[in-house]
Amino acid sequence: MTPRSPRIVRRLATACLSLYDRAAAARTWHLPSRCRICQHWPQRTLCDRCVQAFGEAFARCRTCAQRLPDTGDAAAVQDWCVDCLRVPSPLDFALACRDYAHPWSGLAARLKFADDLGLARSLGRMMTATPGLRAQLADADWVVPLPLSDQRQRERGYNQAEALARAMLAHAPRLLRPRMNTGLLRRVLHTDPQHARSRDDRLARLRDAYRVPPHAAALVDGRHILLVDDVMTTGATLAAATRALRLAGAAQVGALVLARALTADDEAQAPQDAGTRDNAGPCSISSSSTPKSRPTRAT
Repeated sequence: MTPRSPRIVRRLATACLSLYDRAAAARTWHLPSRCRICQHWPQRTLCDRCVQAFGEAFARCRTCAQRLPDTGDAAAVQDWCVDCLRVPSPLDFALACRDYAHPWSGLAARLKFADDLGLARSLGRMMTATPGLRAQLADADWVVPLPLSDQRQRERGYNQAEALARAMLAHAPRLLRPRMNTGLLRRVLHTDPQHARSRDDRLARLRDAYRVPPHAAALVDGRHILLVDDVMTTGATLAAATRALRLAGAAQVGALVLARALTADDEAQAPQDAGTRDNAGPCSISSSSTPKSRPTRAT
């Protein structure tokens, strides 16, 4: 060995360790793995068969992405749910990739609470195929993942909405790919977990939870914003974020979520739907291509 050999070896070892650390931190291993749903090996993290088998083909409300009732008559299906007709959503549109039901509820929980960021890439790729998303990506000026409070970010170490948004954009067609900006919206109010609270209680607690920083106001004014989050339960969190963006002058605010929570009626229907899922395709955001008159938005 030459006198320089030990130095070269040390540099190579340092470089290898650096690559290992980066891969471990990003959790982006590309080795063969099992599908997280069917457990078959070797497969992708989510195999194509499971993604298709557990895809929903339900009509959804245009502004809250809730399932619309199946009347058996396509011409009679509304474009908005009863709740949004009664109290219009502040969102201009809402897209949900899947229902918050098996197996997506468990996977969303692992991504959010179990530090399983390896799921984000596959779930984000799946979100890219959400019907209606391409048109909204083409129209959006900014993609904004819903931010966490500083305390929650420190506790968790990452933002699952940001991980999903990055993965979704990475798989989106390049010509339709708007820029993501994590500095346009801040969560200034830390709250306890809200999943057990009613929608009215959530709305009251979250009303001033978000704010557009002064330096970002010019980037929001007159722009079309696409919010991204993992789960939409009552819509209160997205409503609070939308309110802050509209106060800053946003011209349009819509949302894309991985999963939409079910109503009690939907949960009762879910076991009956399970038997027909093998033939189901991706979910739909509305019942018709031509929307009926939109309800007046709540302010």
